[in-house]
Amino acid sequence: LRASEWYEQNGEETEAFQHAVAAKDFNHAAGLAEKYWQGMNQSFQSAAWLGWVKQLPESLIRTRPALCVQIGWASMDAGNVESSESRLRDAELCLEGRSTAMVVVDEKEIQTLPARIAFARAYNAQTRRDFSATVKYAELAIKLAPAGDQFMRAGAAAILGGSYWAKGDLDAACRSMSDWIDSSLKAGNFIFSIASESGKADILTAQGYLREALRTYEQSLRLASTYGRE
Repeated sequence: LRASEWYEQNGEETEAFQHAVAAKDFNHAAGLAEKYWQGMNQSFQSAAWLGWVKQLPESLIRTRPALCVQIGWASMDAGNVESSESRLRDAELCLEGRSTAMVVVDEKEIQTLPARIAFARAYNAQTRRDFSATVKYAELAIKLAPAGDQFMRAGAAAILGGSYWAKGDLDAACRSMSDWIDSSLKAGNFIFSIASESGKADILTAQGYLREALRTYEQSLRLASTYGRE
């Protein structure tokens, strides 16, 4: 445990977690997993993170709604819809008060879970090509997203745009892409902004609005050039 604490203090996430597991302090290990999820997800290490949490007792995981949602997202990223949905249900049962031993580390994070659950369900529905359910849950994610959570709004808008595009509703797809651009810029996520500008231009091209599409492509290039210099 002392080694785990030392590694944690010195920014060695994997060693901190593994030493906590070796000491069989699974509560501490679960807390570390929750703490490190965001950073590992953003650096595309969710598969490695899933390997961590598989070492935790099932009974413990089900008492931690935030951890359940994180596992649901990691499974979503891996394309494992069934596993993702199972963990999302576990989180909902916790939040509904059916678990008397619920563990809450960060109350503010708990408040974001309904929106995160809806977002994951939208993504899973898109994976199944169930576009009606995709639209339903993406709209719910936007509705439930806490004020100022532009990252969540941007992601949900992106899913909406893709679903409308797949259904052939190009006007709605273009509006959603515009929302994605706006939310991504507000969130400071320039990679998403560049991707959304390009996606919007593709839709405008399909609609026959070629001059507007050209302006949108050029804006995407300018943004990419600026981001590249930073």
